[in-house]
Amino acid sequence: MRRLTFVLVLLVTLPSVALAAGWQTTFEAKAVASYLKGANLKVMVAGAGGREAAAVTALTRTLRDAGVVSMAIPADGLGKLDGLEDAAIVKKAAKLPIDRILVVRVFPSRDGGDSAVVSVYDKSGTVLGAFTGIAGEPM
Repeated sequence: MRRLTFVLVLLVTLPSVALAAGWQTTFEAKAVASYLKGANLKVMVAGAGGREAAAVTALTRTLRDAGVVSMAIPADGLGKLDGLEDAAIVKKAAKLPIDRILVVRVFPSRDGGDSAVVSVYDKSGTVLGAFTGIAGEPM
């Protein structure tokens, strides 16, 4: 039974790991850091729209592993964000001990791949910047 559980977990997680790997190539640490002004920032990465899980995972991992920020967390604790506007997401996150909220939205590209738009907000909802990326292509 344990072996079956392990195999099922592996089968469920492998596709998201593979998808995140494509986005990991996209979100290079130096490129992402250039959009985040400030020292020792604590950020939350929120996906909105339903297609963002792999991009959120890769961006969060890049921020955390490369030391771009002092803390990077996904927005899992905010509940379902699909269909919410950025302002509503920022309002939900503003109560947390973070400095920036990165809202990730993924859209289909003309070539059949995926493109991401990442908007950077402070806790008051002020837009501090934005960047885009295409899955598998460095920024």
